[in-house]
Formats: sequence, C-alpha cells, structure tokens
Amino acid sequence: MTDARMKLNSTTFNTPQTPPNDYNVSLEDLYTQEQIHESLNHETNQETGANSSTHSVRSPGSVKKLSRKRKPGDTLDAILEVMTKMHKDTNQHLEKMSTRIGYDFDLSAKRTEVSHLLGNITVLSYKQRFLACDILVKEPERLDLFVGMSEVDKTDYVLHILEELHGG
Repeated sequence: MTDARMKLNSTTFNTPQTPPNDYNVSLEDLYTQEQIHESLNHETNQETGANSSTHSVRSPGSVKKLSRKRKPGDTLDAILEVMTKMHKDTNQHLEKMSTRIGYDFDLSAKRTEVSHLLGNITVLSYKQRFLACDILVKEPERLDLFVGMSEVDKTDYVLHILEELHGG
C-alpha cells in the first residue's frame, strides 16, 4: 500500500488549466509519519477512555515541529470570528429584505386606497379614473404625493397628470 501511495505522490497530473511546474502538496509534506500516527493514536485513546494504558512517546524532532502548529484555541477563535462576521452580514441582509418587504406591502395598501380615493372624485369619467390609477400606481413618488394631499388638491392633481398625459 505504501508503494502505491508513493507512486501516486510522484505522479503529476498535467491538465490544460494547470501549468506543468505546479507544486502538488501531499500529506507527507505537511506532517511527518510520526505526527500522523500520533494523531491517529490520540483519537483512539480518547475513544477508549482514561483506563487505557497506551501512551504515545514524542521524539525530540516531532516536538520541535509541533510547536509551529497553531494552538487549538487560536483556530477556534478564528472560526468564531468568521462565524460572527457571517452572522452580522446575514442580519444586515435580513433587515434590508424585511424593510423592502414592508415597503412593498405599504405600496400595495396605497394602491388599494388610490382606487377608493379616485372613486370620490366625481368630475372624472371611468376612463379618466382608470388612466389616473395606472399613472399613480406606476410611479411610487406620485402615489405618495397623491395620498398625502387634501381632497381638493387630489382633484386638481389628477386633472394635472391627465393633462400631462395628453400633452396639454
């Protein structure tokens, strides 16, 4: 099995996307065999419990290399920091979405209100009401302005936008 692994590690794969001089990292480049074996023994020792009499002995060379590794606390702190940032970003996106949904809901309520308000303007024909409703609903700025006006001003404003439509 080790011969097959060595053969696989020595084989480089050249693809059109990968230049032929790329460095391929293997597990042996990152960790020594002792470290890999020690890690596997550590996991099995944790599974068997405290009554286990098997202890791994570190060689002086592996102690030096182990000191270069990050402490588990540092790694967990980095992961926690990334997750906290993701949480903040997600909350900001959700807040924006809820604001937009609320605004769309308000627009829908105003559109319904516009049809009732236009029905109160007696000087308009049905066709003029429909045209005014189409214009007001398509442009939220005009809709907001119309809803906030007094009854007299609403009539004048609707006549104004209908004249604009017909170029008069």
